[in-house]
Amino acid sequence: MANATQSVVVSVDYRLASKHRLPVAYEDSVQALHWIRASNDLWLAHADFSRCYLMEESVGGNIAYNTGLRAAAEAD
Repeated sequence: MANATQSVVVSVDYRLASKHRLPVAYEDSVQALHWIRASNDLWLAHADFSRCYLMEESVGGNIAYNTGLRAAAEAD
């Protein structure tokens, strides 16, 4: 799917709630967005940060949603 849509896909390894209470997973995910934005890696050089899509499944959907809210609040 990433190849067909010419997308860069990044998987975030956030800390899990069984050992770490929320909102640590939200914070890890927002920190990953900051890392992506500040990264000098060549594979991110062609990324269009104005066209971002966050996704997850199951409980992770809540994490993606809250990450998007936090990123939008920081952008204001």
